[in-house]
Amino acid sequence: MKSRFNVLLIIFICACNGQGTEQSETDSRTPEEYYELGKKELKNENYAEAKSHFYSAIEGDPNYYNAYNELSRCLYETGLIDSAIYCLKKAVEIEPTYFKSYNNLAYIYETNFQDYDSAIYYYSKAIEVDPLPLEETDNAAFQNRGRLFSNLGRFEEAINDLTNAIKIDSLNSDLLNERAIALNETGKYKSALVDLELAISLNPDKASYYFNKGISLFYLKDFEKSIEATSHAISLDPDYSSSYSNRAQAYAAKDMIDSAFIDYDKAIELNPENATAYWNRGILFQELKQLDQACEDWNSALKYGDNDARKAIDKYCK
Repeated sequence: MKSRFNVLLIIFICACNGQGTEQSETDSRTPEEYYELGKKELKNENYAEAKSHFYSAIEGDPNYYNAYNELSRCLYETGLIDSAIYCLKKAVEIEPTYFKSYNNLAYIYETNFQDYDSAIYYYSKAIEVDPLPLEETDNAAFQNRGRLFSNLGRFEEAINDLTNAIKIDSLNSDLLNERAIALNETGKYKSALVDLELAISLNPDKASYYFNKGISLFYLKDFEKSIEATSHAISLDPDYSSSYSNRAQAYAAKDMIDSAFIDYDKAIELNPENATAYWNRGILFQELKQLDQACEDWNSALKYGDNDARKAIDKYCK
């Protein structure tokens, strides 16, 4: 009885339009030469040709785990997700320390299936087999698992992973920004600010860095500098609704009520489903004893996903 993987290999041959078999009979290229040809075609996004070459490499050397890994990329890009997974599993079956295939498996489970437990398992396997990667090894498992932990709200784990990723690539401004986000989420605003200052010095044109800096400064109660940082974010990306909403909070904290309302209005104009802007504008209306407007905003906040608005509605909106 044929295994499922053998069946998949037959599919690969068909996907290559028979080219792999024909080439193996008519020329004397080595598996390594086919592999290099496949990488060249893959770089140029010629997936059918790349698949043909990688299949020929595997046909010449059934234990060519690198070829399985690269073949999986062709299959993934052409929508054959299950086949890509089987190729990656075959690669680590042949070479259990091949971290690239573990990373790729994790990516597929995370992005295509939202199977976060499996994604964490495979990122962890990549780290297990290569726990002290050098920058040039391109093992991004710490970085990717850290991002996933952050998205799942597991911020302390995210900080640990992103710290390890930064040890590998200390001048990566995006990593510093991502760790700063997790630090902000855990109340470590001063540490976040250190990361963001370095990120900005490395790449001063990223609006998100100034946006997150504004958050750190707001919670450190330096409202003037928070406004300054968030204004810089707006100058770099004037269409990002949340920047106006955050700056409005800082204006409100400085009793600059008119400026706060202007920014809340702009945030909602840019994103009519910005629940946070509705919620915070509602609080400002409530503080000004304008309960009808407050309740209208809180109902909008609830409609667009801010479930905390229910408590304010129940308390103030009869």
